[in-house]
Amino acid sequence: MFSSPDSAEKKPTLYLLYGDDGFAMQKFGQDLLSKLSDDPTTVEMNATRLEGNRINLDDIRNAAFALPFLAERRIVIVNQALALVKGKKPQDQFLELLEKMPPSTALVLVVETVPEKKDWKDFGAAHWLRKWVKQQPANKVFQKECALPNQRLMPGWIIEETKRQNGKILPAAAVELASHVGTNTQLASLEIDKLLTFVNLSREIEVEDVKELVPDVAPTSVFDMVDAMAEGKSSQAIKLLHSLLEVEDPFSLFGMIIRQFRLLLLANEVVERGGRKEQIAEALSVHPFVAEKLENQARRFSSVVLENVFQQLLVIDENIKTSQMDIRLALDLFVSELSFS
Repeated sequence: MFSSPDSAEKKPTLYLLYGDDGFAMQKFGQDLLSKLSDDPTTVEMNATRLEGNRINLDDIRNAAFALPFLAERRIVIVNQALALVKGKKPQDQFLELLEKMPPSTALVLVVETVPEKKDWKDFGAAHWLRKWVKQQPANKVFQKECALPNQRLMPGWIIEETKRQNGKILPAAAVELASHVGTNTQLASLEIDKLLTFVNLSREIEVEDVKELVPDVAPTSVFDMVDAMAEGKSSQAIKLLHSLLEVEDPFSLFGMIIRQFRLLLLANEVVERGGRKEQIAEALSVHPFVAEKLENQARRFSSVVLENVFQQLLVIDENIKTSQMDIRLALDLFVSELSFS
């Protein structure tokens, strides 16, 4: 129903991005911003980034109705977009604001969620916002589902991402890298950047390059760290965190932690339905060894705790992206607080 925003006769005023691939949504927003101008200063003067859990509708209205400066339009990106809309009256007010969005503004709503029964948790097809979007013309609203690729599709994603970064990777090397990063697209992109720097864009990335530069001890160590956190062993969890930081880029490690708790949240749902490691492996497209570890860890956390942890990670992610918190400090605080909870 929705055409590409670039091919639309009239550019949309609303972009709705939803799913569990935060990297894809972040990249989409960056691509929109890059089209405003070749001048970074002009781009920043016409860009506003907001957090839904810290604002109200007036903040969006003020940003959206400001006129662009030396650019065709303004870009307003709202992360955790639904956090500010609770209750029927706020929903109606929110939709009224969307209806009146000026053509000089592109409002980007980002809704990060997790899969649930072939749809999205708390943001399924029957959600009031998705129903409203479905009724809008393509030249007014553009929506994009951003789902993480499963493990089988990840090598192909890695090959395409490498091309996007102006490099090349052998198919076998893509398979090897996928075995290290799982379905974490943000982590994969960071590792690809590191690998392309290593080969200096002068040749294809090979299997040996991946084995040399991408540690395969980290995923197991992340499991160990989460084990310590679940058991309330704060000192051990912090020690494991610091050991990981000695061999891993902190942004890569943070991506691993987000992926781990996303998998735990999904595994917990399988366990609560009576499933075991076999069902977890099938539902999450992970190796049986990983599925067994996920089953054991999922039984140590309640679904409420895991949902709260995942939301906390999303907030930390935005704080890091907006330079409100140092990533190493954020990781220390996160591991310490959860270990004591």
